[in-house]
Amino acid sequence: MIFKFVLITLLVGIVMVSGCVQNDTPSGDVPASPLLVDLTVDEFPGDRTLDVILMIGKNVGYPSGNFNAIGLEAEIILPEGLELVEGNPMWQGDLIGDETAEIRIKVEAIQNGEWRIEGKTNRISMPPYDQLLGTDYAYVLIEDDDIRISDSPFTLVNPSGQAEQS
Repeated sequence: MIFKFVLITLLVGIVMVSGCVQNDTPSGDVPASPLLVDLTVDEFPGDRTLDVILMIGKNVGYPSGNFNAIGLEAEIILPEGLELVEGNPMWQGDLIGDETAEIRIKVEAIQNGEWRIEGKTNRISMPPYDQLLGTDYAYVLIEDDDIRISDSPFTLVNPSGQAEQS
């Protein structure tokens, strides 16, 4: 009787532990968002011009056969301290499977300050997602001829894209 009780307890424990380990393992899980939105900014040495690139595509780990982004709109939003010099900051189209899209623009710094550049998708029709939005930010600090670029704010940035003055 005691042997039976110990054996059952041991088997239940093994099943519970193996079940917990399996639930914690991310392999095979589909990412919550199938869309990857990645914004990068590069400086041109010697002037106040920046190369801004927004890349849109399938999130790593999301199965290609299930990725059909129809009617996607994406854009790069510039704050008032940066001016568009070259390129189109908007893109519309479809992404099927492993296809990617890229928006590439050149901007010029027309004011000193800290600025937030936003890259985002505006609309997507992709079952089971009725609307799927993706956003990424880059931060640029401009002080005369010195330009610094970061993925996070140098100071607090307000919703208009300009740094809060302290």
